Amino acid sequence: MDLEGSSLMLNVAHSGADLDIQVPFHLRYGELSSSGHASADILMPDAFFSCPSSIAPVVSSAWPSEFSFLINDSKAIIPVRSESTTSSVGRVSVPVGKPEDLALVEIGTALTILVSFCYLAYSFYRTWCRLNPSHSKSE
Repeated sequence: MDLEGSSLMLNVAHSGADLDIQVPFHLRYGELSSSGHASADILMPDAFFSCPSSIAPVVSSAWPSEFSFLINDSKAIIPVRSESTTSSVGRVSVPVGKPEDLALVEIGTALTILVSFCYLAYSFYRTWCRLNPSHSKSE
């Protein structure tokens, strides 16, 4: 789980009083934990409206840097402030590895890579022998 946070830009046509957007989470590769689980708080997202700059002044300081290329003189970015911008709206628990299992996982990974390499080397050799019959076993 990346604790740095991330940004997602959605183009949404708002047609009613409430707006419900479902965004899937990618919760993998957490830090090892002796309990076998890691928890993360889900914070209220930062939202922005984009409208013609004739309606509102340009506000670029609150805009995420990865979307700065979208800011120009023809659009204004207006941040939407929630009453609970710093509070958690949920908490998720994700299964992660235990430190005592690390050695077994590393050995299993190494063996899998070794067996795969041997299989590929054998396959390459058999293909080479089939394509070059003069270099195969002599009679």
